[in-house]
Amino acid sequence: MENQEKKLLAGYAEVIITPPLGLKMPGQYSIRPAEGITVDLKARAVAFQSGEKKAILLLCDALYGRGKSAEQIREKIAARCGVEPEAIHVACNHSHTATRILDLNEKMEELEEIYGRRQHQMLTDLAQFAFEDLHPVTGMKKARGEVKNVAFLRRYRMKDGTCKTNPVGHEADILHPLGEADESLQMVRILREGAKEIVLLNFGTHADVVGKRNFHADYTDFVCNYFKAALENKVEVIDFVGCQGDSNHVNWPKTLPGETFKGEHFAKRMARMIAGEALKIYDDAEDMSDDIEITTASTVVKIGKNPYDPADVPEAREIARLYKELGHKKDPIFKTFKMGVPEANRILANLDRPEFFDVPLSAVRIGEFAFAGIPGEPFQKIGLDIKAASPFEMTFVTCCTNGYIGYYPTRDAFEEKGYERSTSPFAWDCAEIVTEGCKEIISKLK
Repeated sequence: MENQEKKLLAGYAEVIITPPLGLKMPGQYSIRPAEGITVDLKARAVAFQSGEKKAILLLCDALYGRGKSAEQIREKIAARCGVEPEAIHVACNHSHTATRILDLNEKMEELEEIYGRRQHQMLTDLAQFAFEDLHPVTGMKKARGEVKNVAFLRRYRMKDGTCKTNPVGHEADILHPLGEADESLQMVRILREGAKEIVLLNFGTHADVVGKRNFHADYTDFVCNYFKAALENKVEVIDFVGCQGDSNHVNWPKTLPGETFKGEHFAKRMARMIAGEALKIYDDAEDMSDDIEITTASTVVKIGKNPYDPADVPEAREIARLYKELGHKKDPIFKTFKMGVPEANRILANLDRPEFFDVPLSAVRIGEFAFAGIPGEPFQKIGLDIKAASPFEMTFVTCCTNGYIGYYPTRDAFEEKGYERSTSPFAWDCAEIVTEGCKEIISKLK
């Protein structure tokens, strides 16, 4: 795979980033200090170099990157490893039994501050370890499969004409799911001289499967472990989570009244099916072009704010006060308000924000493999549209990458309402703007 004086090199590394017990796990609208560790949280990285050009993709077992955290980590990695910040992608698997990537400039509790500094150090070290593992790439292969009955659209048309997200207790009133599902599994195999092969996977659904109060990497870690074990640990694996804003693991029309929707058994079932499909397509993977160029592109798109009625602000403030006092949203008092905790939080957060959000989008190309990251939770149609328009042989689109701002619902979802529309900070055209922005920077990679 030589091109005059240049050749493509690739390296892999992983580190455990499990926080100390007592650190709070965000998500699920309750205050959950971690009480134990079921599965260690990890960060994995694949590094590339061609001539003087470098790039690195990180995947962290974390809910998302808080504030300016990704920017801070990218700056540290750039200084340590000599790679341009634009060529550094810090993605999260969006596990709801993990912590955040912390913004060191934000006000934090003492335990968060101590862990935050350590967390940034570990991720910077991870990048260094991946670049120290560089070996010549002898070939890259691509494969696509389909994983059925694992990721389900979670927004439904109900018999009364309304839309509900995760309609627990209303299963009999469901007519059909709303949206466009993406059940595709994508694979890139990176064969190396004198070192283990690196396998990159891309499949999208929420990593909110396990629940409870123990740290757990959720289903993505099981995917990697099952796949590696089946190949006798002769490969390294990273499972990048794709667009997942409107999907999860529950098939609501077929649930039973009172059935529990959280648990490690769900995560293991999902992992067996995803890893099984990956193994099915592994041997039939096709050779990709021997192009060894590394190029990057980025842009900042402007998206307006999700509007609100100023008359709703006092109620939103009262809901936020009660939520802070009670520590969860299940108290019956919240049913006396016309809005829920998530919508109240969105209204209050948008009060002090400018009229338009600056949303950073970034992409990197390794030969005929393109990787695009979105800072938040895009609906699955966004990923489908971006991949369909890409000029490359393989394109990964990932959620919660290089920061987090919120949900990116489609125009239809704004018209239908529901949880994602109520909590998204963005205006109704956010999905279209992000989709076109990603298409533009991916085309520039060529």
